[in-house]
Amino acid sequence: MPETVDVLTEKRQREISIVVDCLKKFRPTKVALEVLKENGASLNNEYNAFRKGDLKLTASERHQFGFKLANEMQR
Repeated sequence: MPETVDVLTEKRQREISIVVDCLKKFRPTKVALEVLKENGASLNNEYNAFRKGDLKLTASERHQFGFKLANEMQR
């Protein structure tokens, strides 16, 4: 089993911030995340909770890249 990387460490969070900053340069007007249809409403609820400060992000790439980019772009 391959060793997994903890993306919640300070070092990895800095790296994720760099990627998000690079993506922001494209000035996206929408951020699309892959999600199963039945989980779509849940993802929207999670994002809204994150925007309010009521959700601690997990290691999920949806959270780490999608939510952060959308938030930075005010989407």
